[in-house]
Amino acid sequence: MLDLSHPTMQTVISLVAIGLAAWILYRIITPREGFAKEFVDNSNEEKTEKTRASSYKQETNSFKPTLPPPEPIPGILTPYRVNMFQSYVPA
Repeated sequence: MLDLSHPTMQTVISLVAIGLAAWILYRIITPREGFAKEFVDNSNEEKTEKTRASSYKQETNSFKPTLPPPEPIPGILTPYRVNMFQSYVPA
């Protein structure tokens, strides 16, 4: 029978455990498949180049106010705003 309490056997078991842990770590860290550049989406880079000089240009989420402007709610004006509208506390 194997004597697992012997120092040499403990060293062998420790080395096998360290080797197994290193192999598992290597398999987890290394990628499974190669990198293919043709699958990368570069559409945002074109938009970035167009707005490089000025990033404040609005292309989406722009809001045009309605005509005539809505009447304010009767109440006390607060210093807060929601988009283009002032905030009022009902009185």
